[in-house]
Amino acid sequence: MIKKIFSLARYSFLTGVGILLGFVRELVVSSHFGLSKELDVYIAMGGFFLFLGPQVGNALEMVFISKTAQLDTAAKLTQRLMQGLRVMLVVDVAVVGILLSTASYLVAWIFPGFSEEQRELGVAFVAHLCLAIVFANLAGLIRASLNIMRRFSPGLIAGSIVSVFSIATVVVYGDRYGVRALLYGFICGHAAVLVLNTVMFLRFADFSYRGNKEQRSRLPSFWGPVFLVLLLEAFFQARSMTERGFASTLETGTVSAFFYASTLITLPVSLVVTPLSTVLYPRLAEAFAEDRRRGYSMLKRYGGGLFVFAVIIALIISVASEEIVKVVFLRGRFTPDDASRTAHILSIVSLNLPLLSVTRLIRYSLYSMSNYTAPCVAQVIGWLMMASAGMVLLPRYGIDGLAYSSVLACGSVGLALFASLHLSFLKYDGRQRVVETA
Repeated sequence: MIKKIFSLARYSFLTGVGILLGFVRELVVSSHFGLSKELDVYIAMGGFFLFLGPQVGNALEMVFISKTAQLDTAAKLTQRLMQGLRVMLVVDVAVVGILLSTASYLVAWIFPGFSEEQRELGVAFVAHLCLAIVFANLAGLIRASLNIMRRFSPGLIAGSIVSVFSIATVVVYGDRYGVRALLYGFICGHAAVLVLNTVMFLRFADFSYRGNKEQRSRLPSFWGPVFLVLLLEAFFQARSMTERGFASTLETGTVSAFFYASTLITLPVSLVVTPLSTVLYPRLAEAFAEDRRRGYSMLKRYGGGLFVFAVIIALIISVASEEIVKVVFLRGRFTPDDASRTAHILSIVSLNLPLLSVTRLIRYSLYSMSNYTAPCVAQVIGWLMMASAGMVLLPRYGIDGLAYSSVLACGSVGLALFASLHLSFLKYDGRQRVVETA
């Protein structure tokens, strides 16, 4: 137990460093660009990267871990990674080609509130982000292999590396290139993460399967589940892009204000939930594979504590939102009016925090039971809730309506995931009781 506590503390420390550097990055960005129309474009275009880069990488990582957590040799794990990387490169070429050819139409369709100048800038940003998309996809698959080997540190410091490069380019080249300097640093940071993950994996890789026919095995395919998880990520990103599309129709800076509010919400999630869930996922996958009741018990033990922790933090953020935003962001071109707008949004979307803190573990548990459909359905529900609530509440309540739409969407996803997991467990437990009685 003591060893586990110290291990988690180390990972929390690494995550904390990443959070600190992330805040420094946001401080540098906000002081240089404020809630400007150029920053609105950068954040909006970041949605394409999030889905086609980290979200695709995360989908591969989640399924890879659930399908390979019980592989007994490094050679088999290396073989599976090489198979995945070859397919991933082909997928990346196709994705980048489609994105480049349709970028102008997508930007105009998703962000109707942007001016022609903003749309042109957005298309240029998308073209540059294609590099970061490829880097993030490959790094995500390699990170999954490292996690199975219980090497979590490279994944936890990835955000720190991206932040350092982003800070450096904005400080050195921000006045010359504007928001493009942030974009260049972002791309270089993801390239550095890919290099680090590759070097770390090569330290533990075993390529002996290439020359040994007995070791070369036909491992079960995981691309079907990956497709389902990608659908999940697609609807998750559709929800986010729908929110940003609605925000683009409001006053300039609203997209950025929602982004900064979300950044503050993700602080406790990133500091506590991310390292805990990262460390727990391989153990959850093994526990659910052996006995679902054992896995469910582990989920309740950790998930309950996370939920209580998140409720307390959400109350603090809601009450002190104005002070928090002013302390963190009020400097440079980030004006008191910008702070007031961001704080008001923060006080509402902080209601998302309790469910955000446990949905990741619930989703991992469903993946561990090879249930990839339920999380996808939950994200569809969340997207539909975001779109319908936004169309109803935005015209009547403006920014408040959009913030409450975000809360309703997040809540519907969390409740749908919990209901799916509970029903799956009840069915399994009922069958086991029948077997035991017989």
